[in-house]
Formats: sequence, C-alpha cells, structure tokens
Amino acid sequence: MDDEILCGKIKQVSGGSESAREAMRDIYVEMKDSIYTFILLHTGKQNKYLAEDILQETFVAVYGSAKNFKSNKNPRAWLLAIARNKAVSHIRALSRTVIVEGEFFDSDEFSVPFADGTGAESLLAHLSEQDREIVVLHVIYGFKHREIAKIIQRPLGTVTRRYKQSIDSMRENITQNDNRIQCGIKSEV
Repeated sequence: MDDEILCGKIKQVSGGSESAREAMRDIYVEMKDSIYTFILLHTGKQNKYLAEDILQETFVAVYGSAKNFKSNKNPRAWLLAIARNKAVSHIRALSRTVIVEGEFFDSDEFSVPFADGTGAESLLAHLSEQDREIVVLHVIYGFKHREIAKIIQRPLGTVTRRYKQSIDSMRENITQNDNRIQCGIKSEV
C-alpha cells in the first residue's frame, strides 16, 4: 500500500463510520509487522508479549487520534511515532517498578529482523538504543533524517550526527573484525 492510500485510510478512520472499521483493518494488516518489529527495538526480543501489548495499544491510539493526522505528513512516520511513544511510556513505567535485571529489557539480547548471518545484528548491538533506532529507521525503513528527527523527537542535527557516528562505529568494528580474522584471532563481532 503506498503512502497516498495509507493517508486516505487514516482519514477514513477519523470518520467513524462502518468504512472506518474496514480502513482500520486495512491499516493494521499493512503496518502490523513493521510496527511490531519497531516496538521490539525498544522492548528487546525476549519481550514479545509486551511488544504485542504495545502493538495493540498503538492501534487503539491510532484509532483515537486519526482525526489529528495531517495528510501532508508521512503516514508511516506518524504511525511509528505513536508506536515509539507507547513503547517509551511502557519502558518508563516498567523502570519505576522493581525488576530483576535484564528481565524486561536487555540491549545485549537485541535482535534485528533482517539479520541474515552477515553480522549486522552484532554490529547494531554495539550501538546505544537511540543510535540503533536511528540506523534502523534510516537503513531498514527508509526514513529521511528529518522524518526520524520527528519520530524520535530530537533535533535534525543530532539525528544526522548520531547516524554518521553510528555508521563510522560500525565500519570501525568491521575493520577490527577483518584484522582479527586475517591474524587468525576469532572474534565475537
């Protein structure tokens, strides 16, 4: 579904008629996998049930705030911003409770859906949560830096700088790993 059709579906949802339910179903079918994967960036792969709860809350929020959507905006960025806000709210709420360390969020356990044995997963695991989010939004989801800045609510310059630093860091890790392999040293990278 292209962005224009997705915008139309979101506008249809704001109408509240019978067609709104069908439009909401279409949005869900189109976006659930992308949003779920995006939520896993925040919850960690071991928290699939939490991610599913946040996914459900995201779509409830989409239904409730569809009337606020501006059709000149990127609909996917708008949906992911809602998902991010829900995930961050959950993580903050969990951090206020006593939790056994690592039970709810462990960045070392981070998994990327596109990891295909090329080492992308381990390269991303070395980045901070926010840097990982910026790289994944740009490289995997194809968002522009200005769209990412809106999604994660950071200045454009910060997003651009952190993306460049993250890519440089990942290149450095690849270079170090290549040097270790050439010297016969096994690496975890």
